[in-house]
Amino acid sequence: MHTTGHDGDGWAAGPGGTTRWGRYGAAGLLLVVPVDTAPHHPAPDRREPLVLLQHRSPHTASGDTWGLPGGARNSDEDVIAAALRETEEETGIHPADVTVHTTLQTAGPYPADPHRPELAANWTYTVVIATAATALPTVANEESLALSWIPLSQVPHRNLLPAFRESWPQLLQILTEICADSSGCLPVNKLLADPAVPAEYESATPPLERINSHRPTFMEH
Repeated sequence: MHTTGHDGDGWAAGPGGTTRWGRYGAAGLLLVVPVDTAPHHPAPDRREPLVLLQHRSPHTASGDTWGLPGGARNSDEDVIAAALRETEEETGIHPADVTVHTTLQTAGPYPADPHRPELAANWTYTVVIATAATALPTVANEESLALSWIPLSQVPHRNLLPAFRESWPQLLQILTEICADSSGCLPVNKLLADPAVPAEYESATPPLERINSHRPTFMEH
């Protein structure tokens, strides 16, 4: 989450006198392996999608809980760029190995605090939802106690980061739309065009052109 040299590093105002990390907001990656490409774990694991969770180091905010890899956005990044960069830093997973489907803003924006003018305003947190073809190998950095591919049904049974636990029902509903059956995940264009997707999810979905045009630029860095 914290990497020296990023201009997004710093604090923003949160509700009720609290603070949030990331001067330009923050983003995390919800990475899922669909049923048909899940590795051959013992049953019942391989009969359901797998989700990559990060067991947070005790020295991080809400440490010793499980959440998503991610962190602060930089001023020149959109939420997708930030989530993919932070995930690569924290897990070693390369952006080229994942497919982004949609996004969901799960917190904010929080207004400026006139009593704490040194803090940034308009903080938001956005979950970027993506899939991978298989349970990719990971390399944890100092922000993680562990990185684990967890069966989808087992996610709520972990000691989750409170904000992640609160947003999980919404995220699960989106995953149900994306990974609609055991044949794998729906194509992005079908997800965007599907009238069954609730309006709030459609409004949070980045245009397909933005996803595609972003990746080559990111991978050059």
